[in-house]
Amino acid sequence: MATKKQIILPVVVIALGVAGFIGISALKKPPEEKPELDTTPLVSVQAVEIKPMDFSVNSYGVVAAKYETELVSQVNGEIVYLSDKFVRGGFVKKGDVLAKIDPSDYDAALIDAQASMASARATLVQEKAFG
Repeated sequence: MATKKQIILPVVVIALGVAGFIGISALKKPPEEKPELDTTPLVSVQAVEIKPMDFSVNSYGVVAAKYETELVSQVNGEIVYLSDKFVRGGFVKKGDVLAKIDPSDYDAALIDAQASMASARATLVQEKAFG
């Protein structure tokens, strides 16, 4: 009998627990129906158009050239002509004459060199003649 009691008691306890759960679930009120809230954002919409637009920025800074060139003459002399394009930030093209140097010193040196060459040739002719 003790074994019958050991089997029936747990079955009765489980049955009472299930019946109590079903009874309490039946007494429970259904959830209230809440009205749906409109969650769409309130925005205005405008069509996209392509228009010209001016954009300006007020700022401070230093502007520096990417490349800098230092112009140096290969010969000495007095500058007798300076181009109007020869200014800071000016644009020049290949072959533009920017400055001219007084040629009188170089013309005199050329005449002197030509005279020395003529003298050397005359000396060479004499040496070949007396040979």
